[in-house]
Amino acid sequence: MKRPHYFAALLTLIAMTTLAGLNNAGFETGDFTGWQFFGQGWRISNYGKDSHRGIWGAVNDIVTNNVADEYRVITQEVKVSEDKTYMCGAWVRAVCIEVGECFLEVQFLSKQGEVLSQYNSIHITNSQEFTYLSISNMVPPERSARAGVRGVVHVLGTPVQNTDFLIFDSFDFRAQR
Repeated sequence: MKRPHYFAALLTLIAMTTLAGLNNAGFETGDFTGWQFFGQGWRISNYGKDSHRGIWGAVNDIVTNNVADEYRVITQEVKVSEDKTYMCGAWVRAVCIEVGECFLEVQFLSKQGEVLSQYNSIHITNSQEFTYLSISNMVPPERSARAGVRGVVHVLGTPVQNTDFLIFDSFDFRAQR
């Protein structure tokens, strides 16, 4: 009797993984498993409203003694097929914004890592609660092997009063129907 339940749970897990396309899309491992990040200030947090769904979210802190890194990026690469159209989304929250902005970006890459095309969402430039950023109808150009799904923080200066907090959670990347 337990065997059918096991297989049903396994099929559900496989379906969820296939639909999401990303490993640890909501940071629910409590760490950066599946992700790479560049630039300072990245951390995984379960403090207050640092997650949209679940327990954890990825936070970038732009502190008042900010020293560098105009661009800070969290990224994960996934395989793509040239004959499909893709969509990407993520929930983003911005707190105490003085000098930062953030956005969602997708880069289609060749097997050698060459950027073949790039798409950007709108930029969040002010403090606000979680907002869904999305990019749809993306068609990989010829020679595309992977997509780099990226949460980008653009640092425009050094905060004077408070740390800027830019929070990403619940990424999604998949083929559109």
